[in-house]
Amino acid sequence: MSVLADIQTPCARCRVEISGMAPYCRNCGYAQPAHEAEAAAARAAAEPSARAALLPTRPSPAALISLLVVVASILAATTPILVVRSVFFGPADSVHDYFEALADRDAGAAWRYVYAEGSGQAGPSPR
Repeated sequence: MSVLADIQTPCARCRVEISGMAPYCRNCGYAQPAHEAEAAAARAAAEPSARAALLPTRPSPAALISLLVVVASILAATTPILVVRSVFFGPADSVHDYFEALADRDAGAAWRYVYAEGSGQAGPSPR
């Protein structure tokens, strides 16, 4: 629902106050072509358009560069950590050590890989 502002303007011929959106004067019947552009402008000003707010905007080059710098910084900080973790501290290392202890028939070492005493968690004992 839109509410249009009714602006009163004088008739071009008889000077009686009429609605700015009226195409003809109610007093003399004169067509109001000169007021059509003003009436259209008044309607446009009175009814805000939601379409302009919904149109996508293009980000500035500075915003894109700053986004690229942030993403590159995050990748530069996390990639080495993930690589070191996967190369040196992977789950395959613990499983390999556990089965190696079983192959050596060392039940105590194998048990320490399953249950670390005092920590309540599975894993190698800190001893």
